[in-house]
Amino acid sequence: MSLGYYNVKDYGALGDGATDDTVAINSAIADLASAGEGVLYFPSGIYILTSQISISSSVSMQGDGIQLSVLQWTNASGGITFDGGAGTLNSRKVFFAKDLSFLTTQASGGTALEIDYTV
Repeated sequence: MSLGYYNVKDYGALGDGATDDTVAINSAIADLASAGEGVLYFPSGIYILTSQISISSSVSMQGDGIQLSVLQWTNASGGITFDGGAGTLNSRKVFFAKDLSFLTTQASGGTALEIDYTV
């Protein structure tokens, strides 16, 4: 079975470093969640996010390189929250990120990535 491939630009994300891409990225995540698993792809660009995004499906996040594909939150309450769920190792959801940068522009810091597995 091949994983579905969800390009955030197909959902309206611009990755221009100025436009808020939160809604477009959440739309791609919603489709991925409906499928249960897949690849969330971020082509080269700086994707501005203004609120937290949550992922509860098995997902692989793929970019074009750590200096090429950047997810940037503009507030301290941003970031990605991944809930891996409870259960045995074989029944848990999987999170994988490759060739992406996660950062926040808040001087006071913030969370860019939070992964929660219940044991």
